[in-house]
Amino acid sequence: MQDIFSHTISRVDFLDGMVRIELVTLVPGSPEGSVDVKYALHMPLGGFMRGALTLENFIREMAKRGMLPTSPSSPEDAPLPAPTISPNFG
Repeated sequence: MQDIFSHTISRVDFLDGMVRIELVTLVPGSPEGSVDVKYALHMPLGGFMRGALTLENFIREMAKRGMLPTSPSSPEDAPLPAPTISPNFG
């Protein structure tokens, strides 16, 4: 298994039955909100939906344990620009 690091997801597309998720990192020393696309994760729609349920359950568990920040405490916790949703959804 290979580990990869990403600050967030910047874009999600759906085309030909596959979901494409762009994983990005913040660009050090650049204006706030500048990101660099590092990886793209491709998965079938069924796998994406199962993964979304897994993430939802994880978020609920973190909230239940009080692990989610209520306000940004560091630059890494600060909100990033809203993700771009593919025009394929509209």
